[in-house]
Amino acid sequence: MSDVKSWIGPAIGIVFVVLFVVISLLFGDGKDPTDNSAQEVIDFYKDNDDKQTIAALLVGLASIAALFFGGWLRRVLRDAEGPGDWLSAVAFAGVIVFAAGAIVSGTIHLELADYADNTDTIDPAAIQALNAFEFNFFMFFPVGLGTMLLASGLSVI
Repeated sequence: MSDVKSWIGPAIGIVFVVLFVVISLLFGDGKDPTDNSAQEVIDFYKDNDDKQTIAALLVGLASIAALFFGGWLRRVLRDAEGPGDWLSAVAFAGVIVFAAGAIVSGTIHLELADYADNTDTIDPAAIQALNAFEFNFFMFFPVGLGTMLLASGLSVI
């Protein structure tokens, strides 16, 4: 492996972690649909439109970084496992599940930030329903990254 290829994978992993922290800070706790009315949800996204839009767009960049890191991790694990082993593929599949789910979540969040200013054409109840859907849209995170971590750990053992 050349010098550049040997450090670019881990560097992209660090970029992913930094983006993840920034996104978490920008997203905040979200608006719990059981504790907030449709108007409170709309007001939140109107007041934080720029911050929420930036965070949603950063999700796309973080997903790209995760996929590149996952590709690097797959190669490292595959080289260590030898031919015929499959845990490196399972680890990479976990990264794909995570990235796909994150993109969907980021898109929904971007829609919330965008649609909050259009309540004259979009029913506030629709925005509240979209917020409720997005608030609990998280299974991609433990399933995707959990699969990656479990398969990587088993491969290392």
